[in-house]
Parts: sequence; C-alpha cells; structure tokens
Amino acid sequence: PVLPAEEILERVRRLYDAGLSFQAWQLAQRLGPWRHWPDTSARVLAGRLASQLCADRLGDALLVRAWRADRNAPEAVLYGAMALSSIRGSLAALDLLNASGILDADTAQRWDATAYAARLYATFRDFETADRLIARAFDASGTAWIWAQQAAIHEMADRYPEALEASRRALQIDPRSRSAIYYTAHLLSLSERDTEAIALLR
Repeated sequence: PVLPAEEILERVRRLYDAGLSFQAWQLAQRLGPWRHWPDTSARVLAGRLASQLCADRLGDALLVRAWRADRNAPEAVLYGAMALSSIRGSLAALDLLNASGILDADTAQRWDATAYAARLYATFRDFETADRLIARAFDASGTAWIWAQQAAIHEMADRYPEALEASRRALQIDPRSRSAIYYTAHLLSLSERDTEAIALLR
C-alpha cells in the first residue's frame, strides 16, 4: 500500500530507535533520495541513518546540510555539531554549540547537547569544565546518552573502571542504545575481555 511520507518517516524512526538500521534504510527507500526528505527532523534522521550504515562522510554531509538549512533547529544544531566534530574537530563543534545558545535553551536537546559539550571539552583535557557540564546534565536528566558521554570523559581521563561502570549504566537504562553498546564493548576490549565485547555486539 502507498503510505503518506509522514507515516513512513515515523516507521523509519521507530526502526532506527530499535537499532534496526538496515531495515530502516530499506523502508526509507520509499521516500526517495535522502537530500530530498521533507523537513529538518527528517533530514537529520537521514544523516544519522547514513552514519549508522557506515556511510560516515555522507552522514556528516547530510547533517551539516540540515543544520545550514535550519540553524535555529535544536536537533539540527546538536547533530550538526557532531558532524562538524568529525569533519573539522572538537573546537569547531564547540563553537557551534556555544554560538547557537542550545546549552541554555529550554529545548528537548539541551541536556544531550550539554553532555556532548562536556565530552568535547574533555578532548582538550579540560576536565574541570567537562565535569561541571556533565554534572549539570545529570542534574536535569539521566539518559543513556548522557551516561555514554560520561564514559567517554572517564576514558579520556584514564579512569577506565569508572568509564566501564558508566557505559554499563547507559546499557542498563537503554539496552538498544548504540552509544552504550559501543562504549561498553570498546571498554571491555581495552580490558582484554574480548569474548564479552563480541558477545555484546552480537
């Protein structure tokens, strides 16, 4: 049956959120080329889906394009910052987040953006700022995403047991979280617990 684009997008999003990226991509073919998807949220989803399917350059390009087309959309700002981090580095991503006002805005993405900013500061080994920002995010929320950013910060500070504990906490909150699965498997591998890491990825 012919489905409206909005219904297809909602189904694609549900599949993506369930970790079924390939199935989401198969269904998304009904929407035509990704660059022609109908609105900012859909274009951000296209970029995220491309990245999950190992088309990182395409995913980054789509996310930056979505942000440039709608610079006031918090979702586009957050994922645009992630793409810029990949393309141009942490400083460019931080500049975007700070200039956008998302870290102080009353939006659904505020605390995810704050946690991501904390991680970016940690890449410069500014752990004082990173710890302050991640604490702000935890005061307001406790999502798997925020715990995964905490795991990344701990790893950059060479606090590996704390990093693994944080990643496991993320996994407990959302067993389907890609970031939680990635960090837990990665940290298990660093601890030479490859069998556990492989079992988790399966």
